[in-house]
Amino acid sequence: MSFLLVLAAVMTLLVGVLLLMNQTPVGLILVLWSLNGLFQSPGGSASLSTISRWTTTTTRGRYIGIWNISHELGGAVAGIIALWGANHLFGGNVGGMFIFPAAIGLIVGFWGLFFGADDPQELGWDTSEVIFDEPVPAADQEAAKMSKWDILKTFVIKSPWVWLLCIANVFVYVVRIGIVNWAPLYTVQQLHFTVAQGANTLLLFQLGGIIGSVVWGLVSDWLKGRRAVVSILCLVLTAGVVLGYRYGTTPTMINMSLFFLGMLIYGPQLLIGVSVISFVPKNALNVSDGLTGTFAYIFGDLMAQVGFAAIADPKAHGLRVMGQLLHGWNDTFIVFYAAVVLSVITLAVVAVGEERRIRGAAVAK
Repeated sequence: MSFLLVLAAVMTLLVGVLLLMNQTPVGLILVLWSLNGLFQSPGGSASLSTISRWTTTTTRGRYIGIWNISHELGGAVAGIIALWGANHLFGGNVGGMFIFPAAIGLIVGFWGLFFGADDPQELGWDTSEVIFDEPVPAADQEAAKMSKWDILKTFVIKSPWVWLLCIANVFVYVVRIGIVNWAPLYTVQQLHFTVAQGANTLLLFQLGGIIGSVVWGLVSDWLKGRRAVVSILCLVLTAGVVLGYRYGTTPTMINMSLFFLGMLIYGPQLLIGVSVISFVPKNALNVSDGLTGTFAYIFGDLMAQVGFAAIADPKAHGLRVMGQLLHGWNDTFIVFYAAVVLSVITLAVVAVGEERRIRGAAVAK
């Protein structure tokens, strides 16, 4: 992760340098921008893998929940840091908005290369299971005798639980991205809020997400790792809170609804990744979490951005699904509810598998 952070920072640095030049080649900037995204993309999966090696099955949810806050905080301060660097160090030149954050990324990346540790054994300690007196999961015991390819085939490609979580994550992303991307437009276009009031909806949604990440991670730990059950609870409550968002007419009603929607929908988004950890050995965490994330971005994000654009835009022709024409804001809420229902059904199957695993581990202990 540290190595890739350094590479991403170098790409950002090069973009900044190019922007300081006159007649910057746009094509080269696009290539560097794409490489930056490529180098950044494994960071989430690598973080989950590292955290899982330092924690136990009954504490993992809260620590990953705390880690999940970093996305929101990083996104919130990134613009502030970039502007400060450009204005104070580069005379307001836009290139400084890239160079200054890149320098911070390089410092953190090199620090991680020399001082970071993927697991306790790198420090000469015992494994986390020995330290916290927890039995080694059966999947890890089996994987210890297998090759990387066999681990991939057995615990990822052939695992119904991993694929079910991939599908559930797609539907959760449809709800989350559908709300966060379209709330400002919906409130301005449909409810006739001011542009400033529409922009504030994102702040309340993200604030709810920050709180929800920690709260639901902790709740899933209290329930001894029943992540799918907690995700189902969040989605059921989401179905109710969406009504406040759908039928609210004042900024206060909408903002309160969006705060609780953020708090609820970030629960399953976080816990699906944590749930994957319980079904695969530690040696397969990066690829399994990466798989669920890829599905979410390719299918869930695409549907939420492109699909909802076709449905909600009054000037578009709508989107035909299974012979049914979906057009207008009312139909976007139908899609929301369909995604919630399909997520609940998928996670209910996963919950059965989780329960078997938890009870089996209790018997083994």
